[in-house]
Amino acid sequence: MTATHENPKTSIEHLHVVRSGIFRSVRRYWLEGEFFCWSDADGQNAQSVSLADVSSLRIQSRTAGMQSQALCYLTEKSGRRHLITDLHWQSRAERKESAGARHALRSLSYWELVSTIIRRLRLANPDALYLKGPSKIEWISTIVVAIASVLIVVIGLYLMISEQTYPFHVIGFIAMAAVYLPLLWPTIESGGPKPFDPESI
Repeated sequence: MTATHENPKTSIEHLHVVRSGIFRSVRRYWLEGEFFCWSDADGQNAQSVSLADVSSLRIQSRTAGMQSQALCYLTEKSGRRHLITDLHWQSRAERKESAGARHALRSLSYWELVSTIIRRLRLANPDALYLKGPSKIEWISTIVVAIASVLIVVIGLYLMISEQTYPFHVIGFIAMAAVYLPLLWPTIESGGPKPFDPESI
């Protein structure tokens, strides 16, 4: 059950502060014993959930543009889901201090938090499910997109050759579909979410 924290600065362990998207606000994540906690950047609106109420944990590696990113999804028994990532979208002030970089990896605090969650979740809820890789929906969607891309390339080439016309905009569209295919392969190859041994983390 989700609870409200009156004082989010008490007994904070493994604090991880991150802005997970360009249109998202900064969030704070941490542990207090067997409670997973989160709040706004200034510590307001703090909430928590007991790890005993977490039914599954899924970790995933993903490429966002040219940047790799680690993600952890915690799903409560109620169905509510929490996303933790190591990829931080920097503010304008942060970009000035880092030569204009839009992203920064906060991998150390991320893995300290996630690895501790995994260890404590094993004790708090022995029946919790541990998964690694993309979700089933993401995996199936990626296969559909890959099939559509292949059809675009094959049908486009067939029509151009049969009509003996090679419009530049069509060639460009086919090239984009062909270039996109290799980016989809890692997700397809993963086979969707797979169970993993929490002791391996």
